[in-house]
Amino acid sequence: MGYDEIVVYNRTMASADEIASEFPSVTAREFGKLTEDIDNFDAVVAATSSRRAILELDGSYSRLQVAVDLGVPRNIHINNDVDNIHGYNIDDLDGILVANSDLKHDMIEQVKQFIPQAVEEFYVWQKQLHVVPVIKQLRESSLSIEANAYDSLMRKLPDLDDHEKKVISKHMKSIINQIIKEPIKQIKELSVQDDAKVDLDFFCDIFGLPKNFLNER
Repeated sequence: MGYDEIVVYNRTMASADEIASEFPSVTAREFGKLTEDIDNFDAVVAATSSRRAILELDGSYSRLQVAVDLGVPRNIHINNDVDNIHGYNIDDLDGILVANSDLKHDMIEQVKQFIPQAVEEFYVWQKQLHVVPVIKQLRESSLSIEANAYDSLMRKLPDLDDHEKKVISKHMKSIINQIIKEPIKQIKELSVQDDAKVDLDFFCDIFGLPKNFLNER
């Protein structure tokens, strides 16, 4: 949670050392040092089987901000006049768990509403996979025509500077993209139909595209 250092206290020092040895940022201290150390901390968490409070927190602790009491009965007593320490106990955590459970339930219900649409979109995407090679061939063929036309134009206009050549190339590519945009849209829509193979064959015939990859599929 962003704390740079954690100190663990236990009734037996050996147990505290054992826990601390498992984590680089954790150190162990004698249980009797807890009260005098407490004002060095930003937060404290207590979880013991003690029948009485092991910590009595009052307004003298200026740094401490959060006290989490996991003991039953309570391990931490916060005086009524203390308003700078936020105290939490088992009941508070239970309330948080209930609230999180309700939130999770609401999120699940929201997600359920999107599942049918997501499944349909996945189905369409899957059905359109076989049209990807056709679209790729169309783009490559179109760009090849554009490249040949551009090279021919450059030979006829040798005096153009780099900026003028760049502008011409950009506009020629834009024209190609606009020309093939609608055919690509149409073939995607046709690709999910039952007779998609016939449509793809016809599409390839119109644009003079190879059909060997269609036969393989």
